[in-house]
Amino acid sequence: MTKRKIAAFFALTLILLQPIKAAKGFAIIIDQKSLNEAKNEIEAYAKAIKDVNKMKVYTIVDRWGVPDSIRACLRNMYYQGKIQGAVFIGDIPIPMIRDAQHLTSAFKMDQRLPKEKSSVPSDRFYDDFGLQFRFLEKDSTSTLYYYSLKSRSEQYVHSNLFTGRIRPTDVGGTSRYDKLRKYLRKVVEEKNAHNRLDRIFFLTGSGSIDESRVAVMDEKIQYYEHFPWLKNCTREAVKYVDYAQEKYIKFTLMDELQREDLDLSVLHHHGDFDTQYLNKEHKDVPKDYDEKMRDLHLSDFAEYKYNPSSRVVIFDACFNGAFQNEDCIANEYIFSNGKTIACMGGSVNVIQDKWYDRMLGLLAFGHTIGEVNNYQELLESHIIGDPTFCFAPETDIKESETADGQVWKLTQDFWNKKISSSKLLELLKTSPYDQVRMQALQFLARMNNADFVKGIAIAAEDRYEMVQRFAMNYIKTNGSDELAKPLLQTWTNPSTSARVKTDARMAVEFFKKDVLQRTYNEIWPKKNYVDKDSLGTKFYGIISKYGNYWEKEVDEIIADTLKDSAFRFSATCMRLYCPHSRIPDILKYIKDSKNDARRIPLIEAMGWYKYSYQAPIIAKAAKQLSEDSQQSEAVREEALKTYNRIMWNKR
Repeated sequence: MTKRKIAAFFALTLILLQPIKAAKGFAIIIDQKSLNEAKNEIEAYAKAIKDVNKMKVYTIVDRWGVPDSIRACLRNMYYQGKIQGAVFIGDIPIPMIRDAQHLTSAFKMDQRLPKEKSSVPSDRFYDDFGLQFRFLEKDSTSTLYYYSLKSRSEQYVHSNLFTGRIRPTDVGGTSRYDKLRKYLRKVVEEKNAHNRLDRIFFLTGSGSIDESRVAVMDEKIQYYEHFPWLKNCTREAVKYVDYAQEKYIKFTLMDELQREDLDLSVLHHHGDFDTQYLNKEHKDVPKDYDEKMRDLHLSDFAEYKYNPSSRVVIFDACFNGAFQNEDCIANEYIFSNGKTIACMGGSVNVIQDKWYDRMLGLLAFGHTIGEVNNYQELLESHIIGDPTFCFAPETDIKESETADGQVWKLTQDFWNKKISSSKLLELLKTSPYDQVRMQALQFLARMNNADFVKGIAIAAEDRYEMVQRFAMNYIKTNGSDELAKPLLQTWTNPSTSARVKTDARMAVEFFKKDVLQRTYNEIWPKKNYVDKDSLGTKFYGIISKYGNYWEKEVDEIIADTLKDSAFRFSATCMRLYCPHSRIPDILKYIKDSKNDARRIPLIEAMGWYKYSYQAPIIAKAAKQLSEDSQQSEAVREEALKTYNRIMWNKR
């Protein structure tokens, strides 16, 4: 396609206004060779989507080979009300996103490192039309295209379409087209089976949320909240395995996931594109067998004829969904001889302290796994496989008063600006559903007003461990002195889970020492512990050590005495480790300094404080810089991005 034609195509999309009410439509984006090789299977797949999902299917051959043109096509179809989802089949270009690490859960790599390692592979390029990108370059040896997130872009993920990727390769000696044909035949068979979701399996590996047994107990409760009818099953509907149960838990994992009656699996562990890290090292294992036996590797699929059959697999792990590689764990799952249809996984590293099961109950209402993934709102979260896969619906979500039914309605009200922070606060106080209280807290965080601070204090005492965990992290990222009391109350409570206590201890570092000591002296006399004196000494010692913990780093920055490399490292650390009370000092340095090379990384770092009680002054300072014609273009652009990040839900 010529540049002139591409420009005309873009111009067409720009004249489109708001979308009409979306028709139930779906786009298959496929390269010509894959279509030629699997024509019959593609037609059968399209028919299954039409019959099962009740969607009109548009098969679009990628004749451009350019991500911008594919995005423009999808955008055009969406704003015409034709489609609500898409799948990318075969050799469809892979967008690699830069300057957008704040849209991920944990990816914070120095972008001076090689671009293929320091960029985020993401199909949010194709499905989130609020995000705006600037083309950088194409990799000379692959289908990787590099883009930078623009300053004027929306600074949060909120996809317009649900999407998935089916990308077979020739790895393993089997033709990618043989894999594609076989996989699509499996998809059609499973879609037409109209299977009801009634068998769930979950696992925690070493270093995962297993460190908190309370979190594991709560997770099982949540599956019954998502899928209430499972309580009435005569057989065990929800099974759990912990890595510590056996020396080599990987074989138990493989056995469980090969069950042909298994519908959904959620796997918490560490990971890489080629490995599921499961076990800690065992002293009685021969060294030459240790790594191979402890963890599940790509090679295990062929060696053990591992054929997972869980229809949907969620990897709460780093890199297991790294589809930019010639192979990855998620790919092996869907292209195996088992019945796995779709995997949800991260293309880069992820944080495990995230709401991994948000809206998981949608699967009970006939909604697709692609729609569930959209609620993750993360740059790295992807569906590997068919995004239209769904289970037989129990009922219509619009008629449901289940936890997820209420969360769904709450979400619609929030995005349509039909709910107040006071109403969210009331739900956080009173809802009997853990999922509803969790969602209320999340939306309060987006509003970041006085009710948000009140909500954090309430959430710190919530019965649901994940709500408590998020409360501790919000205390850290908000930093208001008002939160010192709920922080210390939760931290010093003997029944608080280990994982929440760890988050609380880390939050201590972001408060002024005198505020913490004064609050401690207020609450500790009211505590009733057997070994009160010893415990009191321990807690007070930690406060004395870690209060004002990052003051030195801030002092070094504003003194401007560090060498360039040390300054850049410290400025990058300010993304996560700036005490909120010192943000005005950083802003003053940015304003007064004449060294743009030092100002720009600090301006970028301030954009990470969207939940801070200091967010208003960050936004004001960033806006002034962005509008100051005396500043360099680079400073104005970075300041504009920071402003838009801070004001992400207030525009």
